[in-house]
Amino acid sequence: QVSKIEIETGNNELYVAYPFVQGKMEMENFNVKAPLMLFPVNLDRTSNNIVLKNDFNRDILYNTNLILANNKFNGKNEVLPDNAVEDFNEETYISDMINFYRENKFYVQNNDCKIEKYFENKISDFTNYKNGELVIKKYMILGIYSTYVTSMYGDFHKMIEGGNVTNLIKKLLCGIESITENIDVQYDEKEDKKSSLEIKENDINYINELDFSQEEVLKEINFSDALVVQGPPGTGKSQTITSIISQCILKGQNVLMVSEKKTALDVI
Repeated sequence: QVSKIEIETGNNELYVAYPFVQGKMEMENFNVKAPLMLFPVNLDRTSNNIVLKNDFNRDILYNTNLILANNKFNGKNEVLPDNAVEDFNEETYISDMINFYRENKFYVQNNDCKIEKYFENKISDFTNYKNGELVIKKYMILGIYSTYVTSMYGDFHKMIEGGNVTNLIKKLLCGIESITENIDVQYDEKEDKKSSLEIKENDINYINELDFSQEEVLKEINFSDALVVQGPPGTGKSQTITSIISQCILKGQNVLMVSEKKTALDVI
């Protein structure tokens, strides 16, 4: 499963989760049993065995989803901290971790427990904790943990801080309370939509054969700040994208090509 995800997305999402927090959120009757830290690992498989190794090319992470959930329950809208562990120390990492969460108003109690087996709980047999009672449990789980959400969250705030906000990005952020009024748009996209312009072949740099609908896209993209192109497999979407990229590069523009699946990027 890890290999499949890495082929499709380019991301290795295999971690050892340790330790865990268990208890109940402070302002909500919401039971929680979740990792506090994620240690990146790789699996090396030979004909005889499987060896688990540290992956030093990726960061050890704090689980800032816990902080996000806590802020939501407390009615707070605060910027999430960076979830990467900068300086890992084998002697102090538990106390460093507790301090990190405490600084972000998520209070966990260290009860100095030993490593124990993880069991899945039904709500009916979950320990009855008081609100705000969050204790450290030394469960150790090898699993797949996606970090997409927190990565995207951090990226948006970097864009806001750097002033790299367009109208399109501003529209994406409309759901966040009291934020859109405070963001200045860096530049305005073209308002004059000239969708009725005649297509001239001299205006298009052909790197492959294009039909009329593909030429329409190459024309329209010069006058639209948002465009959706759809069609079933085999209708030339990848050809259209490569033509857009080459057309923009020849004009001295930059292009960012993104895809959920790495396979699509490889095709482009």
